[in-house]
Amino acid sequence: LTEAGVRVPDEVAVCGFDDIDLARICTPTLTTIAQPTARIGHRAGEMLFALLEGRDVGERQVVLDYELRKRQSTR
Repeated sequence: LTEAGVRVPDEVAVCGFDDIDLARICTPTLTTIAQPTARIGHRAGEMLFALLEGRDVGERQVVLDYELRKRQSTR
């Protein structure tokens, strides 16, 4: 966007997802959503083992908390 002459966040706000390392070092720094990756993996493992053992896993869609990391790319 910067190379195209678009001013971030003055003309457009930009938000990413997953809070990769690049989000903290790009210019402007990128607002992003941070996911609890360790908890996601743990819950997926629990569900997998339950399925392998023939147990009911209950809800197959699990929603976990996330965190908005507000940085320079949004106001």
